[in-house]
Amino acid sequence: MDLMHAVMTGDLENVNKWVNQSNVNLSDNSDRTPLMAAVFKNLTQIAETLLTAGANMYEKDKEGYSVLYYAAVHGNFESVMVLYENGFQYKQDLQTWEETIQETNNNGHAHIVELLEAIAKQQG
Repeated sequence: MDLMHAVMTGDLENVNKWVNQSNVNLSDNSDRTPLMAAVFKNLTQIAETLLTAGANMYEKDKEGYSVLYYAAVHGNFESVMVLYENGFQYKQDLQTWEETIQETNNNGHAHIVELLEAIAKQQG
């Protein structure tokens, strides 16, 4: 079992066993990281574990989608909050910020759009 498999199956015990600074940002063949998988599935405890181990919350996959994009467009409010609570700075994600807001809104997640707009306003 590897780290990505443990994340994808929601296996926190094995995530804790396998995660370390050398593998926390390794990506699959689409450049998706374990953190992207965790926030996509709204696995907040796993996301916290990955962030504590040094996961980069500003990574982008081959299509240019960010970690925040994976959380927000899928309606995972809790995962967006985990990113924010771990120091997410929207200005470091400006390249995909507007697209993330637009797609999140298009998917009917107005409450997350409101949260993202509040984060941007607070961070100025």
